[in-house]
Amino acid sequence: MKNEIGTKDRIGMMFSGTNISLFIIISAFLTYFYTDVIGLSPVKIGIVFLISKIFDGVSDLVFGKMVDKTRTPKGVCRPWIFRIAPLFGVAIIILFTVPPIGEMGQLVYLFIVYNLSQTVIYTISSLAVQSLPTYMTRDSKLQTELYVWNNVGVGIISLLISVFTMKIVTLLGGTQRA
Repeated sequence: MKNEIGTKDRIGMMFSGTNISLFIIISAFLTYFYTDVIGLSPVKIGIVFLISKIFDGVSDLVFGKMVDKTRTPKGVCRPWIFRIAPLFGVAIIILFTVPPIGEMGQLVYLFIVYNLSQTVIYTISSLAVQSLPTYMTRDSKLQTELYVWNNVGVGIISLLISVFTMKIVTLLGGTQRA
């Protein structure tokens, strides 16, 4: 445990929120993508998301316990952050790669990939990142400072992604491929 937090730790915590920012923004664009680009019913997408949130609530408990029981030379949270990071790119790609297999097939695909990305990948990553300060120091003031750095990073990254995502998609043609 540290009694002081250096600049490197602060900057690391600021950028550790990238995963959270990405999935917040991606989730905001998913409904638009599935309704306006793919052409699925908003009601059916809402039902898929609602059912998935129930699974997500259960997965928080399961993965929280799993992360908490981890004991490695690299710590409790860091191994999970490094293990799950490569899967983020895969999750983003599969969320926006919907095959033309009919409406029911697309809804089943959406249910599976949404749960894989949100209920598994996002949950493990965000639990590890959000728990990190409590494993870095027992000083509640330093923990709070680390959470502030994380939230500043989330805000900056979310703003940048929000501003530029649709502009980039439009420049690339505005299609599913874009």
